[in-house]
Amino acid sequence: GKRNPSTKTIGFISRDATATMTRFTAAILLLASQLLRPIYSLHADEAGLNDFLLASSGHGRVTKALFIHNNDLIVTASPENSCYVAARNIQSGGLVWRLNACSNEALSLKDVGISASGDSLIVVDDGVIVKSIDAMTGNVIVDEQSGRGSRVKTRNKAQVMNEVKILSKLNQIDSAYHYGAAGVCVPSAGNVDDPSLIALATTIRDDGKVELHVYEFNRQDNASLTRKDLLDLNVSTNGEVLDIFASCDDNAKRVSALISTSGGTSAMIIPNDASLPNPASWTHEETITSLKTVQFFDRDFVTVEDSLHYSFKERYRLQMMGALSFFGKMKARVLGGKSTTSNGRDADFGFGKVAVALSESNTSQHRVFGIDTLNKGKIVWSLLLNEGTTKSYLVKDQLSPSTSRHKSELLVVSELKDGKGVEWKCVNGITGSILEEGVADCQISKIFPLGVLSNEKHCRQVLLTIDEEENVTVLPSTEGAFTAANAELSREPFYLHSIDHERGSFKSLRVDDQNKEGKHFQTTIVGEANIPEKIVDVAYALSEEKIQSPVTIMGDDSLLLKYLNPHLAVVISEGRAESIESFEKGTLPFASAEASSTSSKKPLGASKPGEVVHDSSIISAPSVFVTLIDTVSARVLYRISHSDAAIRSQERDANVPIVVSENWIYYSFWNQRAKRSEIGVLSLYDGMIEKYGMTAFKSPVQDTSFSSFEAPKPIVLHKTFSIGKGIVSMGITQTTLGMSSKNVLFGLENGQIYALERVFLDPRRPSSEPTVSEKAERLSRYSPLVPLLPRKMVSYSNEVEGMTSISSTSTNLESQSLMIAFGGPDVYFTRLSPSKGFDLLPESFNKELLILVVFGLIAVTGWLSQKKKSAFTDLGWA
Repeated sequence: GKRNPSTKTIGFISRDATATMTRFTAAILLLASQLLRPIYSLHADEAGLNDFLLASSGHGRVTKALFIHNNDLIVTASPENSCYVAARNIQSGGLVWRLNACSNEALSLKDVGISASGDSLIVVDDGVIVKSIDAMTGNVIVDEQSGRGSRVKTRNKAQVMNEVKILSKLNQIDSAYHYGAAGVCVPSAGNVDDPSLIALATTIRDDGKVELHVYEFNRQDNASLTRKDLLDLNVSTNGEVLDIFASCDDNAKRVSALISTSGGTSAMIIPNDASLPNPASWTHEETITSLKTVQFFDRDFVTVEDSLHYSFKERYRLQMMGALSFFGKMKARVLGGKSTTSNGRDADFGFGKVAVALSESNTSQHRVFGIDTLNKGKIVWSLLLNEGTTKSYLVKDQLSPSTSRHKSELLVVSELKDGKGVEWKCVNGITGSILEEGVADCQISKIFPLGVLSNEKHCRQVLLTIDEEENVTVLPSTEGAFTAANAELSREPFYLHSIDHERGSFKSLRVDDQNKEGKHFQTTIVGEANIPEKIVDVAYALSEEKIQSPVTIMGDDSLLLKYLNPHLAVVISEGRAESIESFEKGTLPFASAEASSTSSKKPLGASKPGEVVHDSSIISAPSVFVTLIDTVSARVLYRISHSDAAIRSQERDANVPIVVSENWIYYSFWNQRAKRSEIGVLSLYDGMIEKYGMTAFKSPVQDTSFSSFEAPKPIVLHKTFSIGKGIVSMGITQTTLGMSSKNVLFGLENGQIYALERVFLDPRRPSSEPTVSEKAERLSRYSPLVPLLPRKMVSYSNEVEGMTSISSTSTNLESQSLMIAFGGPDVYFTRLSPSKGFDLLPESFNKELLILVVFGLIAVTGWLSQKKKSAFTDLGWA
C-alpha cells in the first residue's frame, strides 16, 4: 500500500533519523565512559613483569659449610676454588649476604672458620687472616684484623672424627646399603639416654634416587638406624653426593644437614622436623655462577610435522581443543585484564622462552640447564655431562624451518679428558629429554657448522670439528651425517680455520677428501696470517641476527653500502714484552719518528715560542691490537692498535668485550693512563651510491657474488668513545626482522646494565656542527664522553654481579627483544623495547570501550542502512 508521504527528508535521511543517530551514539559513549573501568592492555610494555634475578652463592659447589647462631644461617664457601663466601637462611634457603673475601683477583681463599665468640667469621687469604666478617650481615669488621690475633674456634668432637671411619663403620653395620658420603654431628650434653653422635649417610637406589639414612650412636658406640628419607635428588641429573655438612642442636631434637653433589647442587635436609612435608627443605644449583653460553627456544613451540601423523579423529579433537582455547583466551583478554600466563599474550608474542645454559665449573661436573623465563627463572630441566668433560659446546639447528620439530633440538658436544673422544647428545631444548647420543673418536679445537642437514631422525645439523693436528671429523658420528658431509664437500669446497693463540697464527684450511682410514678429512692450507702479538680472543658475527637492509640511507638520500662479509673474524691480540721494548727503542715499523729519535731531543722549555715539541717519553707503546681477518682467505682486512690499553691488571681480571653486528664492530678496553673504559667502534662499508645514482632508469653496476679472495678490502670508519664506568661485558639487541633500532648493551663493573642507542656510537658523527643532512640521520656532534642516563639502565635497581656475557633474542613482536646477562654469581633476564613500543597498545588503552564503540557503530550503520532504504521508498512514493 501507499506509505505516508508527510515525513520530510533532507537528502536521503530525515531530520528525525539524524537526531536519533546522534542521541544513540552519545548515549553509547556516555554509558561506556561511566560504567567501564579502564584496564591495562594485554600487549602493553609492562616493564619488570617478566624480569628475574637468579642469585647464587658465587663459589660453585660447596666444599665447606658452617652453621651459625643456633642454626639460623649456614655459611658456605669453596676454598682454593673461589673467593666468594655466602650465607643462606636455613629454613627458606634465601641468600642473606654474599662477599668476595679476597683482597684482589691475584689471591685465593684458603679457609673460612668461626671466631671464638661465634659472632664472626675469620677468612684466611693465602695463609694470613685478612678479614673478620660479621656472620649475620656479611659486613667486614675493620677493627678485627690479623694483628689482633683473632682465634678461630676449635673443632668439636664430630669435626675431629674421621668421616672415612664413620662411613666404613656404617657400611659394616648394614651391608645391604653402600653409603657414598657421610656427615656427623655431636649434640650438646643432655640426658644419659641422648645419643652421643648422629651420623647421616646417603645411598643410591636402583632408580638413581638418593636416599638419606640417619643413625644415632649411643654412649657405647652402638649405632641404630632411626630414619630413612627419599630425597628429591637423582644421580643422573644432580650428580653423586660428595659432602654432607651436619649440625645438631641441644639433645639432638633437631638435625640440619647440607648435601653437596658433584653436579653443584646444594640441598638442605632437616629430617627430624616433622612440620616439613619434605625432608629436603630447599635446593639450589650453585653452578649457575659458571654459565658460559646460552641458547633460546620457544617454550610454547608447536610443530606442523607432528600433526600430520594424527588420525582424522585426533585432528578433529585437537582442532576443537584449539578453538575452545582460542575463545577462552579471547574472553580472558576482553574481561580479565592483564594476562601473564603462556595461554595469553606471552605465548602469542613469543615472550615465553626456555634459555638453555651451559655451565662449565672448575669445582663440579659440567651441566646444561633449561631456564623458564616466564616462571621467574625456574630451572625446568638439567643435564649432567660426563665427569671427564673438559670443554663443551651447544649447537642449535639454524637451517630447519621454524615449524619443524627439529627446530627445538640441540646438539650438546663434550670433549672428554685423556683423549677419550668426544661425547655428543641430541637433546630437546624445551623438555631436556635425550633423543640420541654417541661418542666419536676425535678431539676438538674448534667446531664449524657445515650448513647442510642430514636425513637423520634427530639432530640433523652436520658439524665439522678440527683438532690441534688439523684433523677434521664429522659430528654427530652417524651414517646420515657422514653421507651429507661427503655430498656437500664433493659439491663445493668448504673452508675452516685454526688458531694458535701463543704464536699469533691464523691459518685458513680447505677441507679435502677423507684419508685412507676413512676416519678424518684431509686439509690444505689456503692462507695464513701471522700476528706479532699473542691472540687473546676471537669474535664472529651473530648467527641468528636478521639484517633488514644491506645499505644505510643517508640524510641526503645517498646510500652507503654495508660491508657484509659472513667470513669476518675480529681478532684481539696483546702486545708482547719484547714488542714494547722494541717500540721504545724505535725498531718497530710502526714506531714514530719522535720515539726513535732520542739523540736530538730538546729539553723541556728549550723550544721557541709557538713551537710544538714532541716528547717521546709520553708516547706509549701499543698494547692492544684489533685485526679484521677473512677466515676463508686469511687476508688481513684492517688493523688498529691502542696504547695504554689493559688486557689484565692487578686490580681486575680485565677483558676486551666484543660485539659484531651487521657491518659494525664494538669493543671495549681499559685505559690505564686515563683510568676509564673506552669503546672502540668500527663501521665497514663497500662504497656509496649518490642520490641520483639509482633511479627507475639507472642502476649502478654491482657484483652479485662475493669472493673472499678477490673482493676489495672494506672502507673502515673508526672512532673511540669513553664511559665513566668500567665495562665487563657487551651485547646487542636482536629483533624478528631487524627493523627496530639497535641498542648496544653494556655490562658495567658496578653490576648495572646500560642500553645505548647505536646512533650515539656512530663513527660518522661530525667533529663540527652537523649539517642538515646529518641532522636528518640524528647524527650529533662528536663527543668522546658517553653520558650515563639513569632511565637507560635496563637492570633498574638490580645489581648483576660479575656478568661476563649478555645474550639477546627476538620475539614475535618487532619492537620487543629479550635479554639475559650471565657469567657471574647472578643471572638477570628482562624484556627491552629498542624502538619503544611502536607495535604495542598503550597501558591505558580501554579495549572494552573500543569494542562497545565498534559494535555501536555497526548497529548505527545497520540502522542508517535501513533508514536509507526507507528514504528511497518515501522518495519514490512522493
